[in-house]
Amino acid sequence: MKKKIVFVLPKPLSYRFGEYQKISEQMDVEIVMGDDDSAEFGALGDRYKQAFSVQPSRVFSFFGGSLFYQTGTLRRFLSYRYDYFFIQGNIRYLDFWMILLINLLLNRPLLVHGQGIYKKGAVPSTLSRAIYWLVAAAPMKYVAYCAFSKESLVNIGVKPDRITVFKNTLKVASAAHEVVKRNEDEDLGILFVGRVRHGSGLDWLLSNLSEASNTEGLVFHIVGGGAQHAELVKHFGSDNVRFYGPVFDEVEIAEIARKCSLGIYPGNAGLSLLHYAALGLPPLFHDRLELHEGPEFSFFTPELDSFTFEHGNFDSLFSVVVKMSRNQDLLFHAAKNALNTYQDLQRTGFAEDLLDELL
Repeated sequence: MKKKIVFVLPKPLSYRFGEYQKISEQMDVEIVMGDDDSAEFGALGDRYKQAFSVQPSRVFSFFGGSLFYQTGTLRRFLSYRYDYFFIQGNIRYLDFWMILLINLLLNRPLLVHGQGIYKKGAVPSTLSRAIYWLVAAAPMKYVAYCAFSKESLVNIGVKPDRITVFKNTLKVASAAHEVVKRNEDEDLGILFVGRVRHGSGLDWLLSNLSEASNTEGLVFHIVGGGAQHAELVKHFGSDNVRFYGPVFDEVEIAEIARKCSLGIYPGNAGLSLLHYAALGLPPLFHDRLELHEGPEFSFFTPELDSFTFEHGNFDSLFSVVVKMSRNQDLLFHAAKNALNTYQDLQRTGFAEDLLDELL
């Protein structure tokens, strides 16, 4: 009889779908999932419901989005009938704290998945250190996104044996097999993949770009939908700034990527950096690492397989882009290294790490 694992998701995640499918081959998978009916997530939610046992729930926000509560998670945790309960370690979710504190008494097989404390900067406050130490020291196993996340907790005194790592990588079915060198007379295609929303930095990038000189030969390809999409298309859509909207077909995204030689994330990046590398594009991202959405930047080595710019400094970003447009050799070698970085990460991933740890 298969062991049962319950996952908690505030909303459906496209990059996790395949991982859960792999896990379901060896474990019974149940998901408590926020029922997001938006156009962006509705179809994906339906795929989840067809593939897995899904318990629908709702996510409510309080104090202007500072705190959240996901219904159904506490009830499912208390009802037991599982071998492992896997929840996101987001300290802004009240149901997470309820489960963590209740488990001080119940001591059930709880797995908490989180990014560690790197977002709190090089020297976290005493309060931040205390909160994360409590999270990682409670009766459960802390599952870090990557080795960098684990190290951030070890540095504040959490015992290493309380932390395991399930790599939060991305598997792209249409990943590149090789990198093609750009011709000198070709435009420099620059790809953005992600949600077009506040925090992506696209509004900042495009507004500055519209006032910049020497942009001839640069073509930006924007893949993704979101709250800012319609407004940005209206103000900045052109032959040199091409919007494709939300694209979920990986083959279609790969076809767009073949027009590009560089991936860019002007705001706070996460898995998009790995997506670029999978497509054979070195990522360009800002240098304020603690601000990024996830620790995926830690997989990369700037100037080897990626590039960075000074946070909030358009001149710094643009100088890197111009440099890449004039140096095909440097860009080509970085692209090959980025693809190698992605391929190295595919040796094991989230599903393989989880199954190795639990079975």
